[in-house]
Amino acid sequence: MVRAIQLGKSNKAIAYALNMTESTVKAHVRNVMAKLNAKNRTEVAMMSEKTLSGSSDDLSAD
Repeated sequence: MVRAIQLGKSNKAIAYALNMTESTVKAHVRNVMAKLNAKNRTEVAMMSEKTLSGSSDDLSAD
């Protein structure tokens, strides 16, 4: 999910790709933001860039 945020995917697109409801994605994004003390999705993407730079994920092909 964080990789999808880095790629600029919307909550709706993430929900579709992960077969979840949009409200579930919103809740998860909100929780990720709280854990990282991020104010917005851009900060999440920047903070997680080093951590996820070597991993791949199914959402990157969309």
